[in-house]
Amino acid sequence: MSPSAIDPALKRSGRFGRPVFIPLPSYETLLTYFKARGMDEKEADKAARYLASMGGSLADAEAYYEAWRKKKPFKFESTEGRGYVRPVPPLPVTLTSDERNEGVKSVMDKLGLTPRALSSSSTRVGLIGPAPFWEALIVDLLLEHGRGSIVVSDARYVDEAVMTAEGANAALIAIVPALGPSAINFIHTTAKVPVFYIASRQDEERGLLPGGLPRVVNAKELINERLNSSRRYWQGSVVDVNYAVIPLLSNEVLQ
Repeated sequence: MSPSAIDPALKRSGRFGRPVFIPLPSYETLLTYFKARGMDEKEADKAARYLASMGGSLADAEAYYEAWRKKKPFKFESTEGRGYVRPVPPLPVTLTSDERNEGVKSVMDKLGLTPRALSSSSTRVGLIGPAPFWEALIVDLLLEHGRGSIVVSDARYVDEAVMTAEGANAALIAIVPALGPSAINFIHTTAKVPVFYIASRQDEERGLLPGGLPRVVNAKELINERLNSSRRYWQGSVVDVNYAVIPLLSNEVLQ
């Protein structure tokens, strides 16, 4: 249960002592759990990736294990109310190697981000366009630099998502259309981790994004532009390389 969902009267000093927050399990936690229960590496990895990206709890992990042990299909319960997830690839949108490699470079260059900025609690970035594509790209970007991700898409769970991100030293990916102004303001002013806001053009026009953010619009166009530029560079270089290298090899052979 999210801390904000608990009646404040129950949280007053002296009622129940110090509260203990237990976040959703990470991929690493789930992997360890499944291996400890006897799954081989491949099955454990598959199960851990699936449940982490779906916002699964350890209760879900136990249900998954029991279904696997009895060789029955696992039916994930409704994800309603699971307001954040801890995604790991593969995600619903699978990037090509070109999109992943050039996309990461394009976004870093466009925003002027350095690897160090991905660890800074003051980093705030606006990303305009389709959420599934941006989510896949940013999760890959963060993993490449050794950081995990927390994706929050329910205003009722922003406090839990922020606490989880801070505790796991992960970045926060906020799905703006699903959150609303007060939740976005809470994240912007409270989270001590990097935050990536994913929004549509309509959200931007409505002023839902915090002001002054560096932002990228239409990642696919940016990536395609970079890919086409790279192809033109290499196509223009092939002739030069051939003419420069072949005479040198010929001279060496003649000698």
